[in-house]
Amino acid sequence: MVMVFLLLAGCTDSRGGGRGDGAGDGEGPAPARSSAPPATVVDELPTSATRTWSTPVKALQDPVPAGDVLVTVVAARGDELDVVALDRRDGAVRWRRPLMVVNSDVGAFLGDLVHTSADGETYVVMQEARTGPALRAGTRLPYLALDPASGEVVARTRPVVAQFGAPTCDDGLDVCLRISADDRFEETRWVLGSWELRPEKDRLPVGANSLVAGSGVYTVYGPVRQYAVAKAVGRVGPRPWRLPHTRVTGDDQWLLDDSNGMVDEEAGVAVLQLLATTRDRDLERYERGQSVRFDLAQRRTVGVDVETGDILWRHRGADIRCLELTRTEVPVRCAFSGSRVYRKGAEPRLVADRGFLEGFDLLTGETTWRQELGRAAVRTLTLDILTLDAEVDRIIDADELVVVPTPDGPRLLSLVDGSSRPVTAGEALLCRDSVPYRHRFDTADTGVGGFGDTRARQVVSPCTPDGKSSDEPPGATALLTGGVDAGEGLHVVVRRGAVEGFTRRTQPVVATRS
Repeated sequence: MVMVFLLLAGCTDSRGGGRGDGAGDGEGPAPARSSAPPATVVDELPTSATRTWSTPVKALQDPVPAGDVLVTVVAARGDELDVVALDRRDGAVRWRRPLMVVNSDVGAFLGDLVHTSADGETYVVMQEARTGPALRAGTRLPYLALDPASGEVVARTRPVVAQFGAPTCDDGLDVCLRISADDRFEETRWVLGSWELRPEKDRLPVGANSLVAGSGVYTVYGPVRQYAVAKAVGRVGPRPWRLPHTRVTGDDQWLLDDSNGMVDEEAGVAVLQLLATTRDRDLERYERGQSVRFDLAQRRTVGVDVETGDILWRHRGADIRCLELTRTEVPVRCAFSGSRVYRKGAEPRLVADRGFLEGFDLLTGETTWRQELGRAAVRTLTLDILTLDAEVDRIIDADELVVVPTPDGPRLLSLVDGSSRPVTAGEALLCRDSVPYRHRFDTADTGVGGFGDTRARQVVSPCTPDGKSSDEPPGATALLTGGVDAGEGLHVVVRRGAVEGFTRRTQPVVATRS
């Protein structure tokens, strides 16, 4: 992810210091007024990329920086998995350690491997490996803390029930670990989420679901009509608050989205999305063979004070789920106009459809910038996605930088300030790709397939802006919207058979504000 927030410090007005004539002040003539426009995020972005190393391993996770190394999990011998540390400078394998074996009886959880202790030291934390048929669900194994530079064990826990991977404190596992200043593990029990440890009167209602992991804002199951979410609950301020969906809209037609929203605790605002239910009369019209029209601007969002639950603003016609934008920390939404038209026995169609990508102010909900989307993108986001036929995020990513299909061609756009630049014709981007893999994993958000028959590791491969495979090496735009920013000028991508490191540099480029 590109930390474009850091670039905003330089995004100031570049004009001179005023109109003073300098007479009698002893400071010489006043600086001349410059006509240069203010710097933008895109002005400062790298424009070229060079591959500096490639290490032939089959990575199952994006590498995580840990000092002078990058830590990841790779496929090893047979059904085994290894933790490896790659040297940042040349990609060489510093050390390798068995992580686990996975067979038809045992699934694996690949959580966070890199953790920081109370005194600021970085460790690789993993459960001790035991390979072969002896590994079974319920096996008790110690967790280990390793020195990232050498792979040496510096601390271990008593044996605990195997989670087959790395510990995490956010996913409801049995054991949540942290390392104390004297390199000892401190262990706490984690039962069905942290609220279960609270006194009875402070517990969350049954069915509470965190809107954003660790945010203290939850949605609560109802049921209400054919949807289940009935209210939002907040536990950030001195007193808990509850916000029924009817207080937001006054109508049972609108229900809270249980898993899409954003929370900015620094700004003190949670953004909740509301979804429209389908009215019985519309279903009856459809069954009679009549056309049914749905407004593309039907979705609604509200800004809520995270401490009090007070509604700060309402907005109609936006979708914060489009482009998987809830993964970003920047307030962005898609705004659509027009209609979807359905008729039994006929293909759905769009009427007078337009779409824009917008930035908005968290405190007021007002639009701060906008970029028009191309017709094909609007169709994908409003129609094709409903049938699950659309590879919506194949090129369009959702960090602080995105590649947006506009009427004039694809552009690299900053979600922070709306500045953009065209994607050069023939420039290779990075598309997500899946590689079949025989193991089964429960990996949360690590990018690997889940339990059951979904057995694939996620990689990236060069592609053209229309999603077709490309033989060209990835350029700066590709690295800005895909892979891992490892800091200090290094960017890392996981390919089908290797992990590759790139360096980037910036050349002057003309940027435009949408």
